[in-house]
Amino acid sequence: ICNKNFIYSYESTDRTEIKSLFSEKIKFIPLIDSNNKIHSIAFSDKKSFKIEEFEISIKNPTFIIAEIGNNHNGSLELAYKLVDNALSSGADCAKFQMRSKNLYNTKNSEDLGTEYTLDLLSKFQLKNNELFKVFDYCKEKGILPLCTPFDLESLIQLESYGMPAYKVASADLTNHILLKEMCKTGKPLICSTGMANEDEISASVQLLKKNG
Repeated sequence: ICNKNFIYSYESTDRTEIKSLFSEKIKFIPLIDSNNKIHSIAFSDKKSFKIEEFEISIKNPTFIIAEIGNNHNGSLELAYKLVDNALSSGADCAKFQMRSKNLYNTKNSEDLGTEYTLDLLSKFQLKNNELFKVFDYCKEKGILPLCTPFDLESLIQLESYGMPAYKVASADLTNHILLKEMCKTGKPLICSTGMANEDEISASVQLLKKNG
């Protein structure tokens, strides 16, 4: 909530003055243009966080993730090639996906779309030990490997490997059981929100904060 005394001109207000207004209670300040329309929102500096040697903050270069996912089509050699392509394109990180076999056993014969999708995922999934080989290959080549776990079993496997951080799929942003377990790892979480509405995002943010 803000009042008219806390709205500043984007064009004429000194940035140092704006910066001095931030406090524990004041995190955002609307900035207006010459037509008294909100031009942008000033916000206090966020704390940075690190994933391996990468420090991620608004002051650092953009952290670029090459989303490989399951585009290797179950081929170890193609996975290696995609890592090489990610590296040559200038990406900082190559990200994959892991799903346990139990996920494929949840087929619902009445939902042909779901069954078809699970069949494809099962067919084009790398085995866990193959994914670990790809992660090792990433490290050898000098690009950070990351992975999205889609279930608790996959999270356990990735923890055993020593994954330094996790990406939460937007489809799992409302999977609070999985989110709580990911919080327990103490690792940084990058959360997608594309498939969630505002209420779902707010609820998940509160859960993440509550769990540290």
